[in-house]
This record gives sequence, structure tokens and C-alpha cells, in this order.
Amino acid sequence: MNKARALAALAIIQCLLLTSAHGSISDSIQQRIEHMMYTEQVDVDGVPILADEILAELYAARAYQPLWSDSAKIRQLSSLADLAYANGLDPADYPLAAVQRLLDAPQPLGNQDSADLDILATETLIRIGYQLRFGKVNPNGLFSDWNFIRELQAGVKRNQTIEGFVQAPSLVDAMDDWVSDAPIYEFMRDALARYREIAANGGWPLVPDGATLRVGDSDPRIPALRERLQAEGDLAAGNDESEQFDDNLKSAVIRFQGRHGLDADGVVGKRSFQALNVSIDNRVDQLRASLERGRWVMEQAQAAENHFVLVNIASAQLAVMRGGKADFITRVQVGKPYRQTPVFHGDIQYLVVNPTWTVPPTILRQDVLPKLKADADAYLTSKNMDLLDRDGNKVDHTQIDWTAISARSFPYIVRQRPGPWNALGQIKFIFPNSHFVFVHDTPSRQLFERTGRAFSSGCIRVEKPWELAQLVMNDAKWDRAAFQDVLDTQKQKTIHLNKPLPVFLMYWTGMADADGTVRFYEDIYGRDEVLLKAMAQPPSIDLTPSDST
Repeated sequence: MNKARALAALAIIQCLLLTSAHGSISDSIQQRIEHMMYTEQVDVDGVPILADEILAELYAARAYQPLWSDSAKIRQLSSLADLAYANGLDPADYPLAAVQRLLDAPQPLGNQDSADLDILATETLIRIGYQLRFGKVNPNGLFSDWNFIRELQAGVKRNQTIEGFVQAPSLVDAMDDWVSDAPIYEFMRDALARYREIAANGGWPLVPDGATLRVGDSDPRIPALRERLQAEGDLAAGNDESEQFDDNLKSAVIRFQGRHGLDADGVVGKRSFQALNVSIDNRVDQLRASLERGRWVMEQAQAAENHFVLVNIASAQLAVMRGGKADFITRVQVGKPYRQTPVFHGDIQYLVVNPTWTVPPTILRQDVLPKLKADADAYLTSKNMDLLDRDGNKVDHTQIDWTAISARSFPYIVRQRPGPWNALGQIKFIFPNSHFVFVHDTPSRQLFERTGRAFSSGCIRVEKPWELAQLVMNDAKWDRAAFQDVLDTQKQKTIHLNKPLPVFLMYWTGMADADGTVRFYEDIYGRDEVLLKAMAQPPSIDLTPSDST
């Protein structure tokens, strides 16, 4: 701190001491707020202040009048912290103990203590509201290229929002209305409550792994399997303690497998044993992580009026969402663990039917160039590819000394011609982005039958591209027959949407359906642990907006 700021801070501290004896509560609030502006380590009654910028703005706009008119409203903050807990957050992040200590102190409080109580109550409200609205973790710290919005919608004033909460009859009702607009989010929150209840009741037993279990088997592990399936509701509760694997148990296993992204064959093998023996605490954490990721995009979902394309990378599924419900769901293939599909948002602006495919730099360097060097003629012919110069003119590959070509100085373009063999299939959906990632058809259709579908180089391969195209266009003239007419020309055609459609690429390993079905997916990119560690760190308030595109 420089000398001028130090002297100013000293003067403010002296004023604080005088205010407690002679000033008003407003004077004390003003001195506290001004003190925050001149010090780097800000605390009130021993509590670090995280929302100093917001507090300064808020109280200055109120001429430093107290925000809270009665202690009963302040006591509602405890219930607000319970709401945060129900949303997967940690009440220990909020200075409730300091607030309670001042509330329980002999009354009436002096001006300084009253000012501290008002500021700490507001700090608590802001911390809870911030975390519920935007998440505890700023995703900009986890993803260098994060591009979702992290600020209130245009026209929404945060001072008015905060004052509106305090003036509402119920803090909990007002906050709940503010944060739980998206049905997907609400379903996950309900699932969290249910799984916490299972945990409170003792969770579920481990099922000893070993030999595969199937219908007709008799095995001492089967009672534990039955109890395990009953814990989540895949098998109706009962007193059957037999060691016989019957058809009823098989049906329950199929339900369990379907909810966990496994082959739903009713046979309990290695992967099923692994899923069965994931602890209840881990499942709770998956839902907490999913809720946190949901908070990151809530503002964007509202801005999109709940009509958008949603890709869940972890489940390898794509849905067209409208009004909080899925109009359409299809399987997709996503990036391999070493070529991960990124999390971001964009706007689908146009479709391309009969696309060509220009090999991107990474794939060219790692996959294609070694094959060109080995046998360029065989590779280009088998893949229906052309070698072009930078102006798009065809190049005779037989006249090239491939031993002299390196990836760093590769002077050509490798492009695949339109057709069913094309790596992009017969249609692609473009939402311009810096990742060069988009949704597209694929000739590798057999891979959709796999339960794990991380096969691409980062783009999203869609199983039902023509159904998706009709929904994305949202135009009666673009029915399946119209697309077929374009396809039959065997020529590339770009078709622009009348209105861009938002697309969200998300990563949720725990989700819930409207009917209460809870689904868990493998953390294929190992991202849950990183997020949960970040959620366990001390709280902060980062108001730096994202660079939304």
C-alpha cells in the first residue's frame, strides 16, 4: 500500500472509532465501506469480505442506509443456506456464524455492531446468490477458452435484485424463483435430495465381484445384488433372500444398466460390477458437479428462451430442447480422451449438404501425412481424396517427393470429395468457433451401437442427422424430401437458418429425467475430480465476465 492510501486508511479508522460513539448506523456503514476501498485485506468482525465491490455500489446507491429492517428477515439467511445446500453447495462458505453471533448479542446493538450486522447479512446474501446463480467455481479458471456468459442479462440491475430479495416476504422463495428456471436443473436437484436420503439411510451394500451372473445362476452374492438394486429403486423392495437369479432380477439389472450407459443385457459382468460398487458418496458428488455445471450455463439458457441444442459429452447424446423438454434425442459420438470435445456454446447458423472434408492440421499431422508418405496413391484413392494447392487447384501427387515433406511446412490441402464415404457424412451443422468443432453425419454408423462412444477427433457425429436437420431448420419447406433432392445433386449446398439456434456442449456425468429416473455416466475425460476439488476450495467472488461469442 502507498503512503497516501495508508494515511487515508488511518484517517478512516479514526473516524470509525468516533462514529461508534457519536454517529448513526448509516455513518458507520459509510465508514466501513470507504475503509474497504482503501485496504487490500478487507474484513468485518473477522469475516473476509468477498463482495466489497458490490457492497460499495449497493450502499452508495442507498446513501448508506441499512438494507435490513428487522432481525427476523436476517434470520431467514439460515434457511437460504439450506436452499444452497439443497443445490449442492456448502453452507460453510457463508458467514452465518458471525451473523448469528451479532443477532444473539445483547440488544440493542450499538451503531458499529448494527452496521457490521447489516453488511455481513448482505455479504451472506450476495455469496449465496452468486453461487446459486453462477456457481461457486468460475469456469474461466478451468477452461482457458470458456465462452458462456457469467453476468446478469441486459437490463437486470444487481442492486435492485439484491434489494428485491430483502424486500420479499420470503428470502428462500425469492431466491428459488430466481435460480431454478431450467427444468433440467430442477430434475438434478431433486435427484440430489433423493441420493442424499439414500446416503442418510446407510447407502447400499457392495456386491462382491467375480464370475459373471446371469439368469438361472445360483450364487451367494445374489442377495447382496438384490439389496443393491432395491436401494435405487431398480428392484421393488421385498424380503426375498434367495440365491437364485430369476427373471425379475434380470429386469432390474437391465434397468440399472440402462441408467448407467451400459449394455442393457441383464448380465452382470465386469463393467456392471464396477457401476454397482460405486459408492453413494461418489454418486452424490456426481450430481453436485452436474448442478455446478448447470449453474454455469443457466443465464445462457434463459437468454436462449429454453430453445437450444444440447450435447451431453459424457452421455454421448444430443437433444433439441424446447421449453425445458427434449423434443428429440439421438446418440452421438464424441472426442476420444486424447482428443476431447470441448465445452462451449455457439449458434448453428447454417447446414452444408454433400460436404467436402478438409483434413484439419492435427489429423493431417498425426494421421494422414504418415499414410501419404507410405503410399500416397493408395491412400488418396481409397479415401476419395484430392491433393490441392493453397489456391484450391488439384496437384499431381505422383510428382511429389514425399520424403522431403514435413508436417510443419506442408504446402498442400487434403480434401475428401462429397459422398457417403466422406468423414463428415452427407450433412454438417456449422456453429463457427475457434475449436473447429461442429455436428455432422458419419459413415461410421456401426459405432453408434457401442455404449461408450468416444471415437471422434473432437467433433460430434450424430446418428439421426436428417431428423435433426428438419428440427434445426424449423421450416416446413425443409422436409426430408427437400433434403433428399439436394442430396441427389451430389453437389455441395449451404443452407442458412432463418434464425441462428444456440447449441450448448456440456459435460454432465449425473443427470435426471422428468419422471425421476437418475442416470450416471462414466467420467471419460476425468473432469469430475478436478471440479470437485475446485468446489472444495475457499469461496471467492469473481465478477470478470466471459468473452461471450
